[in-house]
Amino acid sequence: MTLRIHTWGRVAAALALGAVLGASGCSPSAQEEPVLPSPGPAAPPSAAPRVVVNGVPLTAAQLEDFRQRYGALPAAGDWWYDAQSGLFGPRGGPAAAFMFPGHEFAPLAADASSGDAPVFINGRQLPMAEVGVWAQLVGGPVMPGRYWFDAQGNVGYEARFSSGNYNSDNSAGYVAIPGVGVIGSYGVD
Repeated sequence: MTLRIHTWGRVAAALALGAVLGASGCSPSAQEEPVLPSPGPAAPPSAAPRVVVNGVPLTAAQLEDFRQRYGALPAAGDWWYDAQSGLFGPRGGPAAAFMFPGHEFAPLAADASSGDAPVFINGRQLPMAEVGVWAQLVGGPVMPGRYWFDAQGNVGYEARFSSGNYNSDNSAGYVAIPGVGVIGSYGVD
């Protein structure tokens, strides 16, 4: 099974559905700054916030890199972050929003969201509330299993080929391998 999610707006809206997640989703486009929810009180303006990502406090260099990339320091708090997709959320909670993928923070733990569902995305076990959001997103039930989800909106079973559409009328598409990328395409000039 592979799914191509065509718009980030749909993903962000689904993640923010009914305040299940308690924070706003955002588009990871280069034109928009990510919206970072605050899980606790803000740090004084003169002090760097205490930010823990995947169980490890960010260094001064990581905070500065974040500030340069996003134009602001991250919200203080204890967060999990998925470097493959850019999804993040408060430690022990479901996905809250997107930021750019590829940050080199500590590895994502399977229990980062205190998941209780038999569904894993990029190694993170999902809480049932988040599985419900994914079910709304894909238009049907999410089967138990281990999936990968990338920053382009592609989803597939771990360690398997995927295929998807470049456009909505299915006249152009691709075949890809997780971690490798596109290995073939059709209908593309």
